[in-house]
Amino acid sequence: MTAAESGSGRFFAIDGRIWAKVTALGMNEAVAYLILACGTGPGNKATSWSTNAVMKYAGIGWARAKLAIVSLEASCFVRHAECYTEAHPRYELATCRELEDHQAAKNPPPAPDYLEQEILSGVRAGKQPRNKTDRNRAERLLLRGMLCRDARGIYKLPEPAKEDSGDNFIWLPNEIVMGTSSGEESPLRRLRGAGCTWTLRLFVDLYSAQNLRDDGGISPLLIRQEFDRQKIGEQGAYVIWGFKSVKSFLWWTGIFAAHQSRTRAEPENQSPVWQSLQLLQNMGLLSFVPHIFENNSDAAEPVHPYGIGQTGEPPIEQEIGHAADRAARTMALPSKLEEAEEAGFEHFCPILKTMPTAQMIGVARLTYRPRTQRTQGWFRDLNQNAPDWIETFARLTAKGEKASYQRAANYA
Repeated sequence: MTAAESGSGRFFAIDGRIWAKVTALGMNEAVAYLILACGTGPGNKATSWSTNAVMKYAGIGWARAKLAIVSLEASCFVRHAECYTEAHPRYELATCRELEDHQAAKNPPPAPDYLEQEILSGVRAGKQPRNKTDRNRAERLLLRGMLCRDARGIYKLPEPAKEDSGDNFIWLPNEIVMGTSSGEESPLRRLRGAGCTWTLRLFVDLYSAQNLRDDGGISPLLIRQEFDRQKIGEQGAYVIWGFKSVKSFLWWTGIFAAHQSRTRAEPENQSPVWQSLQLLQNMGLLSFVPHIFENNSDAAEPVHPYGIGQTGEPPIEQEIGHAADRAARTMALPSKLEEAEEAGFEHFCPILKTMPTAQMIGVARLTYRPRTQRTQGWFRDLNQNAPDWIETFARLTAKGEKASYQRAANYA
């Protein structure tokens, strides 16, 4: 019995470099690979899960489940373990280095001719190709993996292959494969039913980009929901700001780089990656959680979350959001608040004047979270800091109510 089966393990890991290649095989192979990986033990390599597990967790018929595993074997993503038998199949997942070594042995590059050997010898001696002909030869060697090039464009010999490290691992919660204890259908089964391998690939890749501890979710330098802001009043050391959602942005880097080549939809000419993101939101697997940031620059830090009831929010974040909204509404003049609401502003927050360019940014966050130490640290810090923010906003609410009462008394 694996850790996943016993419930003692709550997450598993796959190599992101391998995942990109697995999804190129097709939906059933990608789904089968995730299921086999979910069944691995602490080493994230050996698994006793096989065809029956793929049938159970993906809803795939026996023949197609078996064919998916055979396809993974043929492409060397998985192999029979030493203890494999037909009655009790056992598999091992290949590491990235093992996969690359196999592919290199299966399709070795042509040996360099004597002129190319001279280029290699020169690079080894610290010399760079000088003329166009030699540079063309160097480029051919580059394509065959016999040379590489650094950020300055300098040719050099490839470094020896290194052992795999955890830097490339994507940590995934078991729930995405197995579903929840309440009987909720797993995201994996739902995404397989939707039929878009690109969306499944993106869903898993997003976990590699999520950093709850530092960003509250996926880095807003990669994807974000933007808000317009409007000043609606001041009181004491605070400015009352109103915010409304305008649009979402992403940057064609990191996990999104591969999606840039997808065929765009007509007539809007919009990238299909937005359809994938919308599907994940519709399935309740991804949401944008508003946060107040120091400013709108790349160096800005989140100040506090502003929960509005999104699927990825713990209740304590919603308490912060509700407390901030209530404080702002009691501190603002009713006429200014009404004007802002008529203009579409719906979220309000008092912010210290020392942050004059503070901004609300929607941070993308995945609903199911792997229970790693980083996740636990984020949740611990959130619960430690939240009471202070709630108390601060409650105090501002009381002051706002007092000021409102005084205004009414003066008017009377």
